[in-house]
Amino acid sequence: MENKSIELGMMIESQLIDMIQNDECENYVEISDENITEFFTGIVMASCHLMNQIAGKDEGFLQHTYTLNQLIVQYLIDKKSNK
Repeated sequence: MENKSIELGMMIESQLIDMIQNDECENYVEISDENITEFFTGIVMASCHLMNQIAGKDEGFLQHTYTLNQLIVQYLIDKKSNK
């Protein structure tokens, strides 16, 4: 799981970097001190919406962040166990 999670994280990061560095990107966003909070809040909102659609859930944003925390804690536990 570790390698796949890292690989997927890198792929998602690459798409996000394209959004903020490539002004020809369809979803280009110019990041500044004034909108960085909104950008990262939007990432959480998009993640919540996507997970709800894929998993057939109806989590709110706060519950979703709890789910994300559970997933990352499990990842860290598994990583530590595999050493």
